[in-house]
Amino acid sequence: MILAVAVAALGAWRWFDESPSSASPRAPSALTAPASFVECDAVGPGRPQACTLRFESAALGETARVRVLLPPRWREKKNLKTLYFLHGRGSAMGEGRPSMIEELGFAQDLGKSADTGWMIAAPQDARGNDYWMNGVGHSRRWSDFLSTELIAGVEAHFPADPRPCSRLIAGISMGAYGAFYQAYHHPDLYAGAAAHSPLFRFTAEEVRLNPQDPPVFGLTTDELERTLLTRSYARAGAGFRKPLWIDIGDHDELAVRTYTRTFSFLNSLRALEPQAVIRIFSGPGENHAMSYWLRHKARYLGWYEERFAEGCLPAPRTSGHDH
Repeated sequence: MILAVAVAALGAWRWFDESPSSASPRAPSALTAPASFVECDAVGPGRPQACTLRFESAALGETARVRVLLPPRWREKKNLKTLYFLHGRGSAMGEGRPSMIEELGFAQDLGKSADTGWMIAAPQDARGNDYWMNGVGHSRRWSDFLSTELIAGVEAHFPADPRPCSRLIAGISMGAYGAFYQAYHHPDLYAGAAAHSPLFRFTAEEVRLNPQDPPVFGLTTDELERTLLTRSYARAGAGFRKPLWIDIGDHDELAVRTYTRTFSFLNSLRALEPQAVIRIFSGPGENHAMSYWLRHKARYLGWYEERFAEGCLPAPRTSGHDH
């Protein structure tokens, strides 16, 4: 009782795990979840909760931070579906600034129903200029982190369903590109992907938005050709073949530099991806801003919830006559 009162007075509760709980589902990767530190905000009963997961990342060479939003009474639940959400450039949680998922009000959305069966995990990149990809000229390997350590860490410390059919990946702006990239490079990990205002870049000059930026991922032009999703997608041809959502405003000021190629690419994608929902919103207010994403958030949530409601298909039964 005394301990409970003391923790409540601190305004948060914390724990440190040396290894994943044996009761927690394992992530489908060879990587063991690293030792982690989890701090959760104090909330009243029946309210959604926000937590921050921290661990030393071998892929990033630094301490990884993941903001996690959980539905009411999440401790009583099992097999929560997970939305992995990638923020935009410069939108990481920091001093006096909430995470992008909290700016979008997702915590309140998760709290609307006590029966909510999904959670949100959002890695935070304070530097925020790697487009969530592996770098060539530096040590941060974001793609490896997202596909291994992130999933392993989240599923070891929260009641997340470990099946790929219970995971979605989504993002905004730079994070939209990252979600799209992950979907095509690791299609076995996700049941669907959503890209809100993606910044598709087709040359080194386009990715390097400002002259003062460092060289893009340390890439030469040839390396960029081999790395960028739009090139590899064109060669692969197989596609994602799962539910895919993409939206962008026709007044998106950051898409102007690649406007013709971006919209041509999206039109081609319509034909190549049978399950793609591609929305191009028209009007002066359909730009690259929080007001745009908030205006369309209900559409995003509806799509996420529909995908999660589809559930996982049962495994095919083996006939008793099979040998």
